Amino acid sequence: MATIDERLEALVTSVELLNADVHGMQDGLKALRDGLKALQEAQAKTQIMLAEITEDIGALARIARVHQDRLDDQQARIEKFEG
Repeated sequence: MATIDERLEALVTSVELLNADVHGMQDGLKALRDGLKALQEAQAKTQIMLAEITEDIGALARIARVHQDRLDDQQARIEKFEG
């Protein structure tokens, strides 16, 4: 049977180990929070870039329509001239 001193020493050791585990978990949580923050910042930047790309694609589509209309008009004039 263990003496009171041995039991006390075992309890102190257990508390020290638990305390070390808690500190390790806190460090891990901090790293996770930092990583999450970095991901959120990257996502925000990606959303901005996506919005810009979407606007650019819309502008290119409008330009393509204008050019196609000009080509269609030119083709109609050629057909009328040949006609």
